[in-house]
Amino acid sequence: MKHCNTNTDVLYNRPRGIKLESIIQLLLLFIGLSGVMYIKGSHHQKSDWSEAAAAYSPAPPIDRETSGATFHIEGAQETGSPLLFILSEYDENEQYLLDTGAGNKIVLEDKTATLRFPAAGLYDVKLWKKEGNTWRLTHRKKLLIEDHVTVVSR
Repeated sequence: MKHCNTNTDVLYNRPRGIKLESIIQLLLLFIGLSGVMYIKGSHHQKSDWSEAAAAYSPAPPIDRETSGATFHIEGAQETGSPLLFILSEYDENEQYLLDTGAGNKIVLEDKTATLRFPAAGLYDVKLWKKEGNTWRLTHRKKLLIEDHVTVVSR
């Protein structure tokens, strides 16, 4: 398609191919999508754990035989309420890891840990104990966290 330049009355051909503006727009789109993917992949849902969650996962080999220490849970099993996890047997010379079932793993430094679960749901809580170079699953418990209910009386 031919266009007329009104300043000089000269006909010229419209340039073919990709314009510089299109390249810049595509580059900005790519940078924006890369940023979104980075944010989506690097940030996890914020949680209100009272213990610092370790970005630590048990290293292989893993032996899934259940034996040894167990734990029990005290407290209201509601969102936001503190729950006390108490180990039945704790040896300070051993390493223990509590997998909350919510994607967080906590290295236990004593026989108790206080946690808060921010969302209702069924959690598969696991206690791991390191024996030599092997992590052993010592105890596993399903934990149902329900929404916090506030009762108002008139």
